[in-house]
Amino acid sequence: MRVIAIFMSVLTLSYLLYSFIIDQQASQVTQQFVGSPKLVVPANISSTPLKVETVWQQLKADRIKAKQPIEKVKPDSLPKKDILTIGENKYALYGIFNGRNETVNNKQNKPLNKAFILIKALGNKDKSTENPMLKVLEGDELSEGISLISVTTNSISFKQDDQLIEFKLFEAKK
Repeated sequence: MRVIAIFMSVLTLSYLLYSFIIDQQASQVTQQFVGSPKLVVPANISSTPLKVETVWQQLKADRIKAKQPIEKVKPDSLPKKDILTIGENKYALYGIFNGRNETVNNKQNKPLNKAFILIKALGNKDKSTENPMLKVLEGDELSEGISLISVTTNSISFKQDDQLIEFKLFEAKK
């Protein structure tokens, strides 16, 4: 019986030693794999950006643009304004108005209606100063030698050195 007990003890000891050695080898192999990761290069799918990327770039550009100060843009042409050319000068017509002026010579003490126009000179030679808006009443001089004679519902008349210059307001432009 003693021999069987010794045999069983040696067999158990050899089994335990064998399992201990196998576990040690397995832990060394896993430490080697964990210690040295392999570099995996991502695959290049396409050089064109996705729709999501383009939308994101556009939104980012819009946010940056919104933070920048707004520059004043001065249009070169006045598409909605009538351009009056008198001699070498050009004027943009902004409106025709009827004004009420009290006069001392008025015998009936009723206000007289006097028409006036609002214009602005174009083509300023000195770019640093801006031309002011001019209010020209009937009979006033627009510039030297040019005076406003009459304002009607469909025309504006100027006088320049005994010459009548008339602008038709509702005439088709060619």
